[in-house]
Amino acid sequence: MNQIAVREKYRGYLARQDQIISKFRRSEGREIPRDFDYDSIPGLLNESRQKLNRIRPGTLGQASRIPGIPPSCVGVLSVYLERRSCGRKALFLLAALMLAIAWPLRAEDATGVYSYPKDTDWIKNSVVYEVYLRAFSPEGKFSGLESELFRIKGLGADCLLILPVHPSRVSDAGGAAHPLAVEDSSAVSLEYGTKDGFKNLADQAHGNGIRVLLAWVADGKAPEAMKGKMLAWMKDYPLDGFFLIGGEALPPDFLKELKEAFAAVRPGFVTAVADEDFYGTVLNAVSGAVPVSSLNPILEADAKSVSVWPVPIRFIEHFDRPRSAAILADSSRSAAALLFSLTGVPLLYAGQEIGETRQPSLVAREPIDWKTGLNMHGDVRKFYKKLTALRKDHPSLPRGQKFRVAVDGNDSILIFAATYREDAVLAAFNFSPEPADLVFEVPSIFYSSKGRLMLQEVFGNGKLSPIGAVSTRLRLPAHGCEIWEMK
Repeated sequence: MNQIAVREKYRGYLARQDQIISKFRRSEGREIPRDFDYDSIPGLLNESRQKLNRIRPGTLGQASRIPGIPPSCVGVLSVYLERRSCGRKALFLLAALMLAIAWPLRAEDATGVYSYPKDTDWIKNSVVYEVYLRAFSPEGKFSGLESELFRIKGLGADCLLILPVHPSRVSDAGGAAHPLAVEDSSAVSLEYGTKDGFKNLADQAHGNGIRVLLAWVADGKAPEAMKGKMLAWMKDYPLDGFFLIGGEALPPDFLKELKEAFAAVRPGFVTAVADEDFYGTVLNAVSGAVPVSSLNPILEADAKSVSVWPVPIRFIEHFDRPRSAAILADSSRSAAALLFSLTGVPLLYAGQEIGETRQPSLVAREPIDWKTGLNMHGDVRKFYKKLTALRKDHPSLPRGQKFRVAVDGNDSILIFAATYREDAVLAAFNFSPEPADLVFEVPSIFYSSKGRLMLQEVFGNGKLSPIGAVSTRLRLPAHGCEIWEMK
């Protein structure tokens, strides 16, 4: 009886899927461009999107024979290929139709039992994506973020940081309530949705392989009461951690108690804070306000590989800081490449991936113009996708020891090597507005036993040329960077 009821419930969806599948069979030989962007199709299941990105089938027929990809996803892909020449409005309507067709399968796929991490080690390899709900979508609600999880996952981010969702007080000047002026940290603000809406958002994120951190405004005046409310949220909502705003106001002994209390409930639960020192040092060095040597303490700390708690999250953009594209201009990409190349957990603030220069107001609804941003700065998104992929492909970047390579007479150039087990990477950055042409000695680990240089370019816009047994010439454009992997 259950099977009959389910079939009757989804009869309309199944009929539409059958129509799409029949149409696909007539176009099985249709070619799929090698650079086709599967992340732009909202109707695809997350698992199917990952397999298509990895395998890159040449035709629809080949795509249909990949194990684990259902006919509905192949049908969605077929229609997208056929309509690539449609106008943008027609394509948007088509995307909505495909999402409606595939949604029952997506929702069912994401409702399985979520397995919480057994330790906090998972955060070390994560890329955090920060969201302020008011600015993220026109509706400013949980649903607006939920519908974009596939795009966030496609960017390479695997951890959401959601700014406070509690009811907050309105200032005397009027307008919207400030998200940090929390009035009741035990509740969910109806401005964003309901408790069930937040739970569903977290469930859907987990179904897409994305963990969830909730930002929490620290209460230094009543820390014990705060701990009780945080533990209640842990038990009531499927969270993977908290991001403490103003955590420096909490005594170290209390932070230790908080860690132990969380671990007793969920061993892999993370507490994170903003790495303010990293932000100030990197922006000053990248902008030329201080010499590159000011970054040495960061490299030295990274070389020690000491676990720190709360976990420091590194950033060049944050909800309460100016956009990096606005204050760094041409240097913003080299700053981002540095962020993703160093040890620590990198953060992307929503809009950063499209080169957004406007910092959203915290007390007014100013949604990001995603359409214009993607049209004008689609290359920026590709840049960040490449950075996240590079970081995940090379464990020496998030986990490895870093040591600086000496460069004589130029304090605008930073070159360092990163090593972790069998993986090794060499990275070079030019933080000067002028091109750089220099000679340096590549570390011996990048040479074979026969003296052959074993470096292969994987990212950037520089040029490396061996000129002797140990010396190498490097040319970097203004604000340029280059990263090589060991062959």
